[in-house]
Amino acid sequence: MDDKNSALAAKIISHTYVDSGVSSIKSVHKRVRDLLASRSIPQQGWPDSLIDEVIRNFSRMDSNNFLDNVGVGEREGRVACGMVARRHFYLSHGIGRSGDIAAEQPKAAGSSLIVKLANALALDYVRGICGMRNLKSCVIMPLATGMSFSMVLLQLRQTRPAARFAIWQRCDQKSCFKALLTAGLTPIVVEGVINGDEVTTNVEAIEAAVKEHGAENILCIAVTTSTFAPRVPDDVPAVSKIAKAHNVPLVVNNAYGLQSTRCCHLINEACRVGRVDAVVQSTDKNLLVPGKCFAFEIISCCVIVACKSDSLSVFNCVFRRGLGDTNSWRGDCDFSVKEVHRGFREALSRSRIHVPDPGRLHYFTLARTRRLERNPSAPQRNLSLLARQTRGACSETRRAAAQNEAQYDIDSHHC
Repeated sequence: MDDKNSALAAKIISHTYVDSGVSSIKSVHKRVRDLLASRSIPQQGWPDSLIDEVIRNFSRMDSNNFLDNVGVGEREGRVACGMVARRHFYLSHGIGRSGDIAAEQPKAAGSSLIVKLANALALDYVRGICGMRNLKSCVIMPLATGMSFSMVLLQLRQTRPAARFAIWQRCDQKSCFKALLTAGLTPIVVEGVINGDEVTTNVEAIEAAVKEHGAENILCIAVTTSTFAPRVPDDVPAVSKIAKAHNVPLVVNNAYGLQSTRCCHLINEACRVGRVDAVVQSTDKNLLVPGKCFAFEIISCCVIVACKSDSLSVFNCVFRRGLGDTNSWRGDCDFSVKEVHRGFREALSRSRIHVPDPGRLHYFTLARTRRLERNPSAPQRNLSLLARQTRGACSETRRAAAQNEAQYDIDSHHC
């Protein structure tokens, strides 16, 4: 409410009450002004009602929501179902333009503003909260992690059109490998090195592969941070030095890694000592929003006009938590992991169960006991975990693990 409207309102009700209400409205305007000026996460989270009001005000800046709008073109933000329009705050235009996902939409000033702010907030999150201060730019992709990884690779191909190989430190997770194939690359698979309970990075083999195939023929080196035990995060700093020495791009699959201070430190250190061209992470695994992905460093890497709901989800959830609550939550996560491992170590100290370092692995190795011999079925143990409302845990025998390894046929691309 501007000054003229407040003056008119004071003629209807007491000016004291009007002044109090206008003061509340101005406090909202101040928060929005601070957001536009700083483009960073606020210290204190915003209530849902305030986030809703701000987004609806941005929505009114899109041409399809102009009061006197008469849309006669082929792309006027028309929506057949009112329920769908309400779900998206009447933000009916897509994001990106002419092959550039970061470009502004001419008819959608509000949508473009939300997308730009969401990208800025995501970058502020990883730099200010996660500590990866060496990352330069960010874009939220309306795609799952694997396809976002493929888009990053396709963007790199524009700068290295002759390159057809990608050196990949093996990770037994299908998305990353399929991303390399989708981008039309021939993967050079580097097997990990077994050190005790851990599968670690084969740094020497990666450098040997670069020399063997020629740096000019290699599009990138692909490494992974947080993944399935017993594999530990790749030695990203060491690989980044190889990438820098041979002028080969390095792409990091950090899908789960923002939750881990160790993974974030590895990436930040790699940016400092070597070369990192792009980092891909998942929003649902790290920001507690419906699943999609965001990538850092590379911007113009998507050739579609996409849905903005993913940017909207990041915008909402980041502002709902705020800087203080998010830092507290991350601290609670780190503390909980340490407490769980401490409890297991104490409870299992006299048994034949090995509990690795909590900073590296999240699994337990059970020695063969009479009890396991009487009940060797891993599926039965997994069902028992589910019956106790435990999600995300998996029990597997050594024989089953070996069979799964054999079924994962890299050479024939059967994943």
